[in-house]
Amino acid sequence: MIFGGEEWWWYGTHVRPGDHLSHERIFTGYKLTDTKFAGPTLFQRGDTIHRNQRGDLIAKSCPTVIRYLAKEAEKRGMYASTAGTPHKWTAAELDEIDKIRRDWFLSNREGKSPHFEEVSVGDKLPRRVIGPHSIASFTTEYRAFIFNIWGSFYWQGVEGVPDCWVNQDMGWIDGFSFDEEGAMTDPRLRDGLYLGPSRGHIDDGRASEIGMHRAYGYGATMAAWNTDYLAFWAGHDGMVRHAKTEFRGPAFEGDVTYIEGEVIEKIENSEWGFPVVRIEVRMTNQDGKIVVTAVNEVQLPY
Repeated sequence: MIFGGEEWWWYGTHVRPGDHLSHERIFTGYKLTDTKFAGPTLFQRGDTIHRNQRGDLIAKSCPTVIRYLAKEAEKRGMYASTAGTPHKWTAAELDEIDKIRRDWFLSNREGKSPHFEEVSVGDKLPRRVIGPHSIASFTTEYRAFIFNIWGSFYWQGVEGVPDCWVNQDMGWIDGFSFDEEGAMTDPRLRDGLYLGPSRGHIDDGRASEIGMHRAYGYGATMAAWNTDYLAFWAGHDGMVRHAKTEFRGPAFEGDVTYIEGEVIEKIENSEWGFPVVRIEVRMTNQDGKIVVTAVNEVQLPY
């Protein structure tokens, strides 16, 4: 199982220190199709509704999950011929990457928000770079997910199903499942990265078993890069209202990811009830290969 994209809507309720968030997950449908990557492939969708302890609506997310036959993906080896080996960056190249990164940090360090009337179709957002990606950075990404913090979340089971989190069959292949019993003694067996469904992200051998060829990044992280990129440009008085990301390919170990955005439309009378700008974002690697495309709506001061 890998992620194919995410769509988010934010409704203006801010998350404050001390808030307790709840998440309602709803299965909405699936489509079975044939892909070069793995043959018969299932694209599954579902909504997650995010609320605070007062019941205020914070956001809705709708990810696309791709489920496929690991052995078929391994046999086809689609990425074996294209992923290559990790890029060896020269000192000069790394200096250029650091310059792009620093210029982006300084582009809106004060958090100033462009006003709606000041923005024009065709305006380019500052270029951002993330990487070079490494086993260390992929591990850091995984550890940043809140479910890695003990006591940070609680699973509310389905009525009539005994502990469905532990007992559900996720369909993982051998070596990618949790060892719930063993984890009572050794927590690594329930970790997900040392052993479990995420181990392919940092282990070339395990990545090959699921058709990814070598270590690669997380789809959820790429969606977060998009939101963070937009929010930084929008400043303290702007707000990302809608983001739809489609994952076109993985960010492999040794790659860098360049993020570029452009204003493609200004909508004065939007369905939100206030003006928004529509921004197209593209993420590419050092070879120009598209990793992520996104279309987003951002609220600006008016």
